[in-house]
Amino acid sequence: MQSEFAERRWRQYMGQVKNKPKSDSGIQKEEKHAESKQFKQGIVIGIISSVVFAILSALFSNAAKLPVRMDNIEKNVKDLNSRIDTVESKFDQKIDETKSDIRGDIEGVGDDITRLENLILPFLHLKPSAEVQQQITYAYGEVNRVEQSGGLVLTSASVVAYNDHGAEYTANQLSDIKLLLPYHEGKQNVFFYGQFDEENRWDGDCLVNIYENGTLKLITDAVYENGKLLNFKQAFPDTTTGGQAVWTFSERTAQDDFSTGRTWHYFRNGNYDQNFQFDSVTAKDMISADDLRDVVGTDIEGYYCGVNSDGHFNDNTGNAYMVKYFPDGLVRTLYVGAFVNGQFEDQSGNAWMIGKNKPEESYSYYKGPFKNGNPVKDIKYWQYNLTVEEIHAILEKTGFKSDCKLVWKYPSV
Repeated sequence: MQSEFAERRWRQYMGQVKNKPKSDSGIQKEEKHAESKQFKQGIVIGIISSVVFAILSALFSNAAKLPVRMDNIEKNVKDLNSRIDTVESKFDQKIDETKSDIRGDIEGVGDDITRLENLILPFLHLKPSAEVQQQITYAYGEVNRVEQSGGLVLTSASVVAYNDHGAEYTANQLSDIKLLLPYHEGKQNVFFYGQFDEENRWDGDCLVNIYENGTLKLITDAVYENGKLLNFKQAFPDTTTGGQAVWTFSERTAQDDFSTGRTWHYFRNGNYDQNFQFDSVTAKDMISADDLRDVVGTDIEGYYCGVNSDGHFNDNTGNAYMVKYFPDGLVRTLYVGAFVNGQFEDQSGNAWMIGKNKPEESYSYYKGPFKNGNPVKDIKYWQYNLTVEEIHAILEKTGFKSDCKLVWKYPSV
């Protein structure tokens, strides 16, 4: 287009030259000069027009492509951000893995140190000081009672134990170390396996085994956290009020001045003997309540669920219950109500019982007051000759739920 414009201007100029009348030389020179100037201006204008057109064409062409280029730029930015996020994520993951490895290594070293201490300390034949003996006996030496560590009064300089050579070890030296401490308490051999923290409080799992005349008398397995008793288990040989020899196992959660939980009685046919020497005891000789239950807890005799206080079943909520069994696992008695010092004691009239005296008899149902462990012998409170279906109906009506096994059997079945 630019070349056509220049060519048109040239033809116009040549036509003017041809059509121009002849004149004198002066006038002709002026006219030629003017025409030459006009011609040059036309050429310049044509060139400028060509350049402007080229620039505008380039601008319009680039403007048309600009959105596409911006989209590409945005895509590249997103891809770059995604790569940055991926790198950051992998970097954070690597840092976490490194931290985890470091923690694992530290814990591994701590475990190795603990194992080494536990291997060495038993061979030191440590014995507890008189003060610690007193505290262990007070805290763990009675059935159905475990004390908080508030009675443990030690300072960092207190002598906790000594070895066969008379070397003494202070609380500061032995804190946070699992200790095996045997001692004699009258006719009893007492074995303590536990620890106390840097603030001289019972800590973690503290296990006590007590033997008398060569047979097991008590296991106490207590769990502490920062000196506070959380829960405990106990196992010991016992005799029921009816004269039945049993093994008693309890699992209790500690409260301020009482505990809640469950107690099992199993028929007992003998004793559990101390099968190691006092002076050569090791941690492997210690037995937990769960370990003993696996050995002797076969045939259940009774089950209690409720509150314990002062070493007895004491529960005034009316929701505690006890189940007694025949040796074959058949329910002998189910009582639901209040307890006082281990006896059925409830004057509310809401306590109830289902039971029978012999396996071949039928069950009876009683709802009413109980005193000194016995129901009132008034026929209006009793319902006799229950079928299994009637028993289930009573349980459903009362809303009673048990976490122990209940097996009922009608004699004619």
